[in-house]
Amino acid sequence: MFKNNLRFRVLLVDDNPHESRLAELYLRREGFEVIPAYSVKDAYRSLLTEKPDIILVDPCVEGMEGLNFIKKVKAHRYYRFLPVIALIGGEENPVDVIRRGADDFLKKPVDRLELIARVSARGRLRNILDELEYVENALYTLARLVEIRDSYTEEHTERVASIAVRIGRELGKTGEELGAIRKGALLHDIGKIGVPDSILLKRGSLSEKEYEIMKRHTVIGYEVCKGLRTLKESLHIILYHHERWDGRGYPEGLFEKKIPLPARIVSVADAFDAMTSERPYRRALTRNEALSILEEGAGSQWDPEIVRIAVDILKN
Repeated sequence: MFKNNLRFRVLLVDDNPHESRLAELYLRREGFEVIPAYSVKDAYRSLLTEKPDIILVDPCVEGMEGLNFIKKVKAHRYYRFLPVIALIGGEENPVDVIRRGADDFLKKPVDRLELIARVSARGRLRNILDELEYVENALYTLARLVEIRDSYTEEHTERVASIAVRIGRELGKTGEELGAIRKGALLHDIGKIGVPDSILLKRGSLSEKEYEIMKRHTVIGYEVCKGLRTLKESLHIILYHHERWDGRGYPEGLFEKKIPLPARIVSVADAFDAMTSERPYRRALTRNEALSILEEGAGSQWDPEIVRIAVDILKN
């Protein structure tokens, strides 16, 4: 499923034909597929059409446009995990190149053995990242399957994630923090995979025993996801999204700011979407009805500050 040298595609960006051809020769001899680009324009085109696994780039291509190319690649949501190795001459500062986004660097003229070793190492790292992404995507699929079991909750997690991210943004969260909130929201109910259909799909109220079984979904979800390091910052959402501000929630009875902020955010988003969605045992509440309930529960069930922000967002 994952690649070895014979399948790695290396985008080689260098406007020095001699040095570019030499590096290309070294790489091809070791089984790498090489995509040469002699300008930044060619590099962008190849990035889009050839889908490389690794990028080798001279920061001084066309002046310093190679350095801008590195910055843009690393700032792009889709390409930011592509390994980038800078090919630097005697005048470039390797520390500055790393600060601009390069993952590694090689001195020019490149040494054959060092080139192969560095590119191979970055390729192995890319394999690991691809494997983590594969496992993470499998978990999202599993969470989607949980929703499909109950037609009344389809697309619930997507809506919760959208609301939670908007709340997080209002609280000043950016980048990876917002990403962790979105991931946690998408996976917050994944533990329901361990809840029997007779309970999950029950039309009426749950018995005390059934409710205790339902409550286990937070811990089950946490156990399912805890081994994946890419979800480390999202685990508190999965485990604690049913805690209450007054300490009467589950699974641990945490209260107020003892509850991690991302879990408090998703708790409000989850409640709003649940209230405004149709259920077999009740009609969907209107937006205003649900917002009124959130305001009534501020300071008891939910964080009052997050409720205030959510109401401001959702009124519009």
